[in-house]
Amino acid sequence: MVADEDINGKGYVHWKSWHETYTGLVDPAYMEKMTLEKCIRIAHRWQQNLMVAKDGNKVIGFVGYGEHRDDTITDCGEVFSIYVLTDYHGQKVGYELMNAAFEKLSNYGKIAVWVLKGNDKAIRFYEK
Repeated sequence: MVADEDINGKGYVHWKSWHETYTGLVDPAYMEKMTLEKCIRIAHRWQQNLMVAKDGNKVIGFVGYGEHRDDTITDCGEVFSIYVLTDYHGQKVGYELMNAAFEKLSNYGKIAVWVLKGNDKAIRFYEK
């Protein structure tokens, strides 16, 4: 569970990362609905199975994980989301978050991640 003071930071990273990553990949009308306020509300509702990365007191990334959401697939964990601010790409923040989630999901026989078609940078990250 994430500390209360980090929840708004998680919401900011969610919002900022969406706009840095998905502009041009996702319908612009949908992107308009992905506001900072909406992401902060989501962050306050979703605090379980979540870890954040920080630079000092600033939240710079997060990962969410848990049991795979498709109950027809057994013995499978899932990384629901992983976002890191662009300024911190290439500094192993995402790598450390992903490995921490894998450790939490180690009791599953397999782990699934989803990536948006066309998000080549994320695909390369997951392939590593």
